[in-house]
Amino acid sequence: MSEESWDLPSPSPSPPHRPWALWIVGALVVAVLGAGALAYFGVISLPFAAGLFAGDAAPTSTDASSTALDGPADLDAASAGADTDTDGVSGDDSSADSPAEPLGPDAELRRLLRAVSTSRRLRAWASADGILKRLVAATWLVAQGRSPRAVVSFLEIEGDFTVLDRKDGIFVDPASYRRYDAFAQAVRTIDAEALGRGYAELRPHVDAAFAEVSTRGERFDDVLARALRRLVAVRVPKGDIALVERGAIFLFQDGDLEAMSDAEKHLLRMGPTNARRVQRTLRAFGRAAGLL
Repeated sequence: MSEESWDLPSPSPSPPHRPWALWIVGALVVAVLGAGALAYFGVISLPFAAGLFAGDAAPTSTDASSTALDGPADLDAASAGADTDTDGVSGDDSSADSPAEPLGPDAELRRLLRAVSTSRRLRAWASADGILKRLVAATWLVAQGRSPRAVVSFLEIEGDFTVLDRKDGIFVDPASYRRYDAFAQAVRTIDAEALGRGYAELRPHVDAAFAEVSTRGERFDDVLARALRRLVAVRVPKGDIALVERGAIFLFQDGDLEAMSDAEKHLLRMGPTNARRVQRTLRAFGRAAGLL
């Protein structure tokens, strides 16, 4: 079963709603903006990404209980508190009171995120070990149109994604998009222009990580710019999104949507409202960083 397809079970005559598993697409933005995680580079076939971690201990994700966005409470909190500094994550934020970290690559990234967002959720994501290398690997994948999900596995959203089986066809159930509301709200808290300006401080670190495995002469800025352009150019459809059944999977009925890359399809699956919010943040970041 291909990664790029909507991996849904075949419909039966009833009932009208059917669950299916969907991987998180939020990683697309988190990777570009500076948060992500890698669970098992040793068991996936990503030579570029594996090269980044050669000689490193196998990195681990942060505790799923503090990072996963799979509970109803997360979604309710996100929708109820659009402009709060918690965006659905409970508990004290101890990072502001903790001793100053040595400003290595990961610490520099975390410091920048604290300066541009009050989101505790983003700070939890950024606490993953080797966060900057994950940023580089995931951005490289997105720039190629590939799915970054293997390197951001801790962002997977649990729960069912449903479709509507109507007389006029099969459609994505809009209610399913709400699973991504908490992620989109966390992204919304980012001062994207400030992050774009602050990216210059990270450039030496990302260039050093990228130089370990990149083709000579290739710059990470070029890779990041390609990833940004790919995502902000996605045409987010309005209205219902029709699907067609192909054996055990569903495909987009719209041929233009189905022809999109894996990375672009991930963004679509967030739903139109969330996808456009993400695109606005990416566009503002890219312009401020001089990449768009």
